[in-house]
Amino acid sequence: MDEVSLTSYTTWADLIGTWKTLDLPDKAWRAEIIDETVVVAPPDDSTHGVIINLLHRYLVRATPGDWGVFQALAVQIPQERCLFVPDIAVVPRAWLREADYPAPARCLLLAVEVTSKRTADVDRTTKPARYALAGVPHFILVDLFAEEGPMSYLHSAPSGRSYLVRRSVPLT
Repeated sequence: MDEVSLTSYTTWADLIGTWKTLDLPDKAWRAEIIDETVVVAPPDDSTHGVIINLLHRYLVRATPGDWGVFQALAVQIPQERCLFVPDIAVVPRAWLREADYPAPARCLLLAVEVTSKRTADVDRTTKPARYALAGVPHFILVDLFAEEGPMSYLHSAPSGRSYLVRRSVPLT
């Protein structure tokens, strides 16, 4: 992942303003803010995209009509100086009508991240800790590079910087 440290901002609003004006090569590129550092990532491979598409289709069918299932919804955690763009975010639609952009993480019902080789460490450690701290009730990590082979982990019951419940399912 390419990282650009931005030291010329004075407030979180300034950093978000800089993030909003980034000129990315195309819409498939993602820019996130991790610990006050803008991290820009190119598009992932087709396996990553297929998994996200399958999960998205399932979640759309499984969620109530008043929830939205989004790919590439920017989510901010200002107290941690972080802004993530989860692969999938589930949010109550009513919240979206009233919200500023990027969305505060506290509005999420579920965040889903699918690892790539570039993002595996951040997806496994930084993101679950920050989502838990923000009170996101559920976090799914699809870890294509887990030591025991490809796995899916459902995290729930956030408490501080961790989730109290973690269930795992091997991907076959």
